[in-house]
Amino acid sequence: MAASCPAEMREVPIPCWFLAFPVASATGSRLGVLSDILSLFVNGSEVLVVAGRDKDATQIWLSEAKALLAEGYGGASRLAEKLLRDEGAAGRLPWGYLRKNGAAADDEFWRFARIDFEENSARVGYTFFFAGPGVGRDDGLRSTEYLGIWVSRAHVLALLPGAPTDAEAPTTPTAQWAIATIRHLRAEGKISERATKVKAELARLLEAESEKAVRNGQIRGALKATYLEDQLAPWGIWPLTSLK
Repeated sequence: MAASCPAEMREVPIPCWFLAFPVASATGSRLGVLSDILSLFVNGSEVLVVAGRDKDATQIWLSEAKALLAEGYGGASRLAEKLLRDEGAAGRLPWGYLRKNGAAADDEFWRFARIDFEENSARVGYTFFFAGPGVGRDDGLRSTEYLGIWVSRAHVLALLPGAPTDAEAPTTPTAQWAIATIRHLRAEGKISERATKVKAELARLLEAESEKAVRNGQIRGALKATYLEDQLAPWGIWPLTSLK
């Protein structure tokens, strides 16, 4: 399937039932026929599939992120993996996955996961079962499996040698507004303790502020919390302690 994909990729709308596709049953590799799919975005009754080879994509496969970093650092594959792990553990790397089988906490992923960078998959914990009289068939512990792991392309590019520093990095008017707004809210003591620890909470706060900014003519359109949550780290706002 992957070999038949055209060189020029584009977004293709497909029905929502695609989300129920059994990823683990794909043949060839762990991801099989999904090897060229980058991420899924629910939009009403449709899902947009962004191809992994799209150079303009905001998100890329973990395997592609490793390859980019390894190439940038002269083929240092282990260094590339360490950079990704360190950025993820520090909460600076926006990431996600197509499917998760299990109940492990995502917050602990980068510290404890056994990651297969080539297959874009990982496993947290171990599976084993107890045996003996009176022990049920399902008694035991199960590990959690992650499939289709992706990361922020912009963040990975920022880790390459020679990448612009925070002071040099170009920022959009929207990013500049968000940074200025968060600084103002922090100075005014209007950021709750929860918002300093939970990225989604800070994104919701910024969403509400964006609605006010639209009415005041500061920005053109209100920003959704889901979008803001993905952008907080690339904009240098998250973790909040990193914003000077």
